[in-house]
Amino acid sequence: MSRRAKALIGGLVAVVVLGVLLVAAELVARSIVADRVDAELRQAFALDADDPLTASVDGPIVLLQLAQGRLDRVRAEIPGVEAGSIRADVELIAEGVALDARQPSDRVEATVRIAESDVSRLLGALGQAVVRDIQLVDGEVVLVTGFDVFGLGFELAAGVAPSIERGIVSLAPSSLALNGARVELAELRGQFGGFIDPIVDPLLAPRDICIAEALPVGLTEQRVDVLDRELVVIVSGENVALGGDDLVERGSCP
Repeated sequence: MSRRAKALIGGLVAVVVLGVLLVAAELVARSIVADRVDAELRQAFALDADDPLTASVDGPIVLLQLAQGRLDRVRAEIPGVEAGSIRADVELIAEGVALDARQPSDRVEATVRIAESDVSRLLGALGQAVVRDIQLVDGEVVLVTGFDVFGLGFELAAGVAPSIERGIVSLAPSSLALNGARVELAELRGQFGGFIDPIVDPLLAPRDICIAEALPVGLTEQRVDVLDRELVVIVSGENVALGGDDLVERGSCP
């Protein structure tokens, strides 16, 4: 084998070895960064070491992100977070994350998912005398009751649409259905007269749910929806540090 061929093979081997080392270094760096994020979020959400939490770093090459001093995007999933009377699954996405967790990230967004059963529990005390069932469907919280007239059974469902401000979810009447068919309130009263008032009025009464104790105080932009039988609250904020008080401190309920 000629000296030139040997040099070429040696160069190829060196490139392969370098590539393997870079890949290994990238995997190690990604793992170390994910572990660091894991530790910061466990502290922020008061989680024990054995509580479930999955953290990952998005983006093509973590080593380059580290060299630039910021991570493009960090993602974490935290199921079963308990805060006061609230239990929720939390997905956290942070963008432009400072390597020093005490320094602010460009933006942090948290999606808080509260299961239908937990919403039912929170609302149960507000309408337990009338409400037989609570369902989260088609963008509404649906309060269901039933009544009998001359031996005939009827099911009445009131849909209420959620809005949120400062950690208070307000439920405003948005629809009525009698035995599964949409009906207007005036039509319902015209059909059943004053008999229906003690049944329908509690269903349509304004309701508020305070979930502030489950939301970090630094994430002040808030919106809410009903998706997949869950109450989904999205909170976000800019210049929020993963290791700062903005995520550690929660709101309070009156």
